[in-house]
Amino acid sequence: MWCLSESIYDVNTGTAIVKLAPQLSNLYTKNKATFSWNDELVLTDGVLYDVNSGKVINRLDKLNQTQNGVFHPNGLEIISNTEVWDIRTESSTLHLLKTVPVLNQCSIIFSPVNSALYAISMEQEMDDGDSSYDSSFKTVDSNDYTSIATIEVKKNIYDLAVNSYDTQIALIENQGMYNSVQESVVRLYDVGRQRDDEDEQEEEDEDDEMDNSDDDGSDAGDRVIINLGGSDDNNANNEEERGSNNGRAHNRTSSSSSSSSSDDSSWTSLSGSDDSGDFLLQELL
Repeated sequence: MWCLSESIYDVNTGTAIVKLAPQLSNLYTKNKATFSWNDELVLTDGVLYDVNSGKVINRLDKLNQTQNGVFHPNGLEIISNTEVWDIRTESSTLHLLKTVPVLNQCSIIFSPVNSALYAISMEQEMDDGDSSYDSSFKTVDSNDYTSIATIEVKKNIYDLAVNSYDTQIALIENQGMYNSVQESVVRLYDVGRQRDDEDEQEEEDEDDEMDNSDDDGSDAGDRVIINLGGSDDNNANNEEERGSNNGRAHNRTSSSSSSSSSDDSSWTSLSGSDDSGDFLLQELL
């Protein structure tokens, strides 16, 4: 198995400070390097390195074809597909803590406030060469990895981001296949709120409008609907309402394109997309 060398650069000087050249790597199709919370370790292409020396510490099993694992914010674990590894070891062998089947073939993002993580399925290659996405995302307790909830949004989920207060979730939802998207929408959800009848009716009306736009031949391709709404008052109200309902997401609204910026300017995003859309959600928000 061949592998590619990588380098870590100093962002201030633009100079390479260490070169990573493993003998073996996993050759993920959409690999992204990820650093530990203290920047002492880096995980890329399934290989764990010491940042200062560039020395290989361990190589993880390849459990999917697409992407690398991530560090847990607690600084003690790595999550690679369904496997949770303890990195508190002086030896070259990591300890497998547990397997979490619900995270199989998922990209994950951690809540910046609460002990939870969000998981969305990575894109699946189809026989005709197109890609498909799942229409639901999962919430999981990041302490014991028990499943909290699965939220169905009835649209293909392309990407997910959560704001710095964990009061709102933004989803890029697509209609149609990856190479023939009919509608692309950034929809904002409130965390911990129950959906009511009025919200159900609004969503049905939105779906009808989308269907009508397709029927009359109007051009809806690649149109991104952005709602950055949410004032400080709304965030305060959301914080009070969350309580123990952190596992539930409530569809708040969807509006026409806007160039305004949100008070919640800090969003954390994952991306299971190709290079052309890796940072789409981060740039928009």
